[in-house]
Amino acid sequence: MVTTVVAAVIVDRAGRKPLLILSSSVMLISLVALGSYFNLKESESDVSNLGWLPLTSLTLFMIAFSIGMGPIPWMLMGEVFPAETKAVASGIAVMLNWFLVFLVTKSFPMMNKGLGADVTFWIFATIMAIATGFIYFFVPETKGKTSQEIQEELQGNVRLNKTRP
Repeated sequence: MVTTVVAAVIVDRAGRKPLLILSSSVMLISLVALGSYFNLKESESDVSNLGWLPLTSLTLFMIAFSIGMGPIPWMLMGEVFPAETKAVASGIAVMLNWFLVFLVTKSFPMMNKGLGADVTFWIFATIMAIATGFIYFFVPETKGKTSQEIQEELQGNVRLNKTRP
């Protein structure tokens, strides 16, 4: 909760997109570290000196989620959808979000049992890498922009060297 409050304070200074990229990148690194740890453990390597790694990775994952990937998409939803479609689009986005949360919650134990913890975390790391790329290439920065400017950018009507009055 503390990190979400920190995110609320710095989001207007740092911008939505940089925080999302930072958040998803740290989450990606955490998932790779978890997958690597469990790969070493499952291959019967001595991981006794790495006992700190799973807890540290999980803690970093949760902090990173709380700073960006947790709160910012909800903020962007209110900024990116045009007023005439905001209610329906937001409803669909919320339903999709909770469906995917349910899917991850149900599939994780089965994946862990069937594929092993290492492969499971690496699959989620791959998904996070795709999400990071999506954010980098497709999510607009909305900091300091009007709804009209955001819609023009999303529709590809952005003029180069545009100055604000």
